Amino acid sequence: MSSSTEFVVEQKELTDENIKQFRKFTSQSVGQSISVPENNVLFFGYRVSHQGAVKILVCVGTVRPVFDDAYLIFPPYKFPGEHFFPFTEYPTINSFLENGCHIVEYIFTDSYYKRCGYGSALLTHMEKYLHNLDNSVVIRLLASSKAVRFFLKQGYRKASRAPMHTSSSVRIFKDLFPMEKAFSYYPV
Repeated sequence: MSSSTEFVVEQKELTDENIKQFRKFTSQSVGQSISVPENNVLFFGYRVSHQGAVKILVCVGTVRPVFDDAYLIFPPYKFPGEHFFPFTEYPTINSFLENGCHIVEYIFTDSYYKRCGYGSALLTHMEKYLHNLDNSVVIRLLASSKAVRFFLKQGYRKASRAPMHTSSSVRIFKDLFPMEKAFSYYPV
């Protein structure tokens, strides 16, 4: 991020206009328009000049929070650097995602602004949003093979040795790696 600009994240309502903007952004990013999944919270990341005259959408993301504490996973506390879960071979994508953890559904950064820190800043903002909802300790996602390194740098770990194969028509979503990040019980 440049010193003459700042990065601003806005949580957006799921209006037709915002959904249209998300779909347009994903179409430009991965070559296919992607819908905002049901029950998701939408975030837009903007590069803003200090004068506020220029506001450029540089990344978008969605998360699926779990609001029912009865379904949240609370493993025993571990110190930073220790893993909460051993590798598990999940038979389906749903078996990995549907067990009470918050989910990062999508995060896309404009190719021109990749490796500038905007995607990391958006992900951190979305993680804090999820963590502050109920102080949960695990966030999960499915990463394309191109995104695995990015998520490893953000503190996620692979939850399975092999990718899960999908029937997605979007090439980068054909093989997805289950990944998760554990937090302590203390606020971020």
